[in-house]
Formats: sequence, C-alpha cells, structure tokens
Amino acid sequence: MVWKPKEKELTRDEAVKLAREEVAPYWIGSPPLVVAAQAGAMPRLFPIHQKFEEGPWLIHFLDPTTFGSETLIHYIQTLDQRYSRYGIQTLIILWPVYDHHLQRPVLESFANSHRIRHPMAVDYNRLMCAALGVRQFPLTLLIEKGATVARTEAGAIDAIDAQIQKYLRDRDPGLPLHPILTRDPSMPKDVSSLELGKEKKAPKAKFKGSWTQDLEGVTTADKTATLSFAAPSNGVGIVAAAQGKTIEAAKVFLEAAGVPAYDSHLDLDVRHDESGEPYVEVREPRLYHALHHLTDDLRTITLRFPAADRIPVKIFGIRFFTQA
Repeated sequence: MVWKPKEKELTRDEAVKLAREEVAPYWIGSPPLVVAAQAGAMPRLFPIHQKFEEGPWLIHFLDPTTFGSETLIHYIQTLDQRYSRYGIQTLIILWPVYDHHLQRPVLESFANSHRIRHPMAVDYNRLMCAALGVRQFPLTLLIEKGATVARTEAGAIDAIDAQIQKYLRDRDPGLPLHPILTRDPSMPKDVSSLELGKEKKAPKAKFKGSWTQDLEGVTTADKTATLSFAAPSNGVGIVAAAQGKTIEAAKVFLEAAGVPAYDSHLDLDVRHDESGEPYVEVREPRLYHALHHLTDDLRTITLRFPAADRIPVKIFGIRFFTQA
C-alpha cells in the first residue's frame, strides 16, 4: 500500500477564494457575488461576497436569444432607478443556450450592446437556475436573505413592478411610489423557435446546397445554399454568427414569398447591398433582428448566402415573434 499525504482541508476563506477564481470569467461588471453548488440532492446558492448578503436583490433570468428577454432588459434600468434608493439591488443572470454564451468576449459584447450597467453572470454550470427553480425565461425573482419573496414569469413588467411595490409597502405603507409600469404594446412577444442543431431535426426547414450540421446548428460555405421556412408569426429573428478568423461580416440575404423582402418589413440589423437587396449583417454570435410586420402572404421566408464562399455563416436557430 502506497502512503499518500492527507490533503489539507480548506478554510472557509480559502474555499471562497477558490470559488471566486473559478467563476470570475463568467461575471461581467462585478466580482463574483454568489455561486451555486450541489449540496446533497439539491443545488444551493452560496454567497461569496458580502454585498450579496446586504439587503434584497432583484434577479432577472434571461435567455439571451429571445425577444422577451430583450424587452425585460429595456425595463431593468427603469426598475433600478425606481427602487435602488430603497436598497433593492439588481443582478442579471443569463442562461447559456449555446456554447458561445460561455465565452467572455460574447458576454462582454452582449452587455455592451444592451448597455447593461448592472452585475451580470452566466449560469455556466446551470446550477443557479436549478437552485432557484428557474425553468423558463425571462423570469424575475425578488430575493432577501436567500429567500424568494416575489416571483414573476414571462417578463410581465406590470406584475414585477406591482410585487416590488407590495414588498416595500408591507414594510412602509406610506411610501410615495410611482404608478405601476405598463408594458409598451409595440414591444415584440416571443411565439416559437426553430432549432437547427443535430437531434433537433428542424422538420419545418428546407435546405438546399451544401451544409454541415453539429449539435448546435448548421453552417454553410456554399454561395448557392438556401434555407427556407414558413414563419408562424409576423416577426423573424436569426441566431447566427460569422465563421472563420475575419473582421468582416457574413451576409444573410432575406426573401419573403420568393422576392427580396420589402423595406417596410426590415428590422434593426438589416442593410442593403449595392443593388438594393436586403441582408442581415452577421458578426459575433447573437440574436439578429431580421423581419417584422409580415403580412400573411409574405411569411414563406428564404435565407440566401451568396458571399458564404468567402465568409461562411452558422445559423443556430430561428426565433419567431409577433409585434403590434
């Protein structure tokens, strides 16, 4: 029998230091505040920064590939401006839908593009969501001393605001608070999604040309390739990324009912080429806004990739939304 030296048992401070170092790459705008770890049959949250134990926290759980989460981000700053004066702090936690959500440059780009100024973390091992029973996104929790005191699913802004105000007025009935927030009816609402990775099968998508498929999506370097599908709603977003080591953007051209999509239906991330045809300019992996307010006769969508032989493009999935 070979003698092995007994491993030194870590002190609490040493364990906290190791935990901070492990999760630091997954936190933006703040040192790590809390970690989740398996504790028996169920994961639990463990504060690793004194700040997390100071007062209540409003924690917003987001799927970075949905329009509902983008809508919630639109209101997070307003909620913080209203309630930070009462000691309620804000934390944003992202669900890693794809592997690239675990890459720090992608997280930094997401925070910058959405002008996020609050602490943000990705649930890299998916234990934070499990510890708090979060199974759908977006979702907001109001937590105090580790206990959930309010829970609002589906990003219902008015319900979130009403529950925060109830929490505050239970402690001080005379607080002078703002009227309850109402959601802007013009903001997009998620309808469904089409995933293109292996085992997803994507039965509603039609491919032409040369494609390769992995667990997360499909990639083409074929300038004749097309991807077609029927949109079940009046809005379309694309989760995509340019491939290869290049600073240039990939181009995803948009057709509706067999012709270039009309200008009146083009969304935020669409440009025009020299001939006036519309395309989505794709760079880092993220959700791109493509089409909105499609009429029923224009919902047969075809994506073309005439520059893919120079800059290949990967499509992770399609997101469908409705917009008034």
